[in-house]
Amino acid sequence: MRDGHPMFSLPFRGRTAVRAAWLALLAAGCALLGALSSRSQAADDDAVRVRTEFKYFIGTWRCEEDWSKTELEPAHKSTAILEAADSLDGVWLVWKYEQRASAQNKNPAKGADFWGYDATAKKFIRAKVDNGVPGKVQELTSTGWSGDTVAWDGQAPTPQGLAPFKHTFTKVDGKTVVGKLFLGGRQFYSSTCRKV
Repeated sequence: MRDGHPMFSLPFRGRTAVRAAWLALLAAGCALLGALSSRSQAADDDAVRVRTEFKYFIGTWRCEEDWSKTELEPAHKSTAILEAADSLDGVWLVWKYEQRASAQNKNPAKGADFWGYDATAKKFIRAKVDNGVPGKVQELTSTGWSGDTVAWDGQAPTPQGLAPFKHTFTKVDGKTVVGKLFLGGRQFYSSTCRKV
């Protein structure tokens, strides 16, 4: 033992082997840190994927809506205000929807949406609630933009039970989007929304 350290008492070849082992261990540690860092970066990217994917929607929109006749209500027109906010650090896009009361629309709808990203399923998720269906949360999924359209799919409660539901948004330009709602494959709503 020289200088009080066991490594210095090893023959030259032994010290070289120890150094090689330390270098290999250091290289493995660096590789592990790199893998953890890229995994952490992927998690960070997933955390703000909603902001990245849907930043187009952030802001306030005025919507002119056309509703088809259904078994629950007659055909009518309505005006609504949509507000989409990135108020949860890009992890969730928070929506507020409120129709204006009118002679044709005496019971205006109000609702809220949360758009997020499920990194495990690799899909966007949406939780939707409104004053028309108390106690129910509608859950929808999307793969994000496909060209100029975002489509959300899921199930919606009806008097006969759950039915396939689809909500599409089609970007017309930087300040105009067209929305459509489908229930059981049949369109019952369309809107043109303009950013204000």
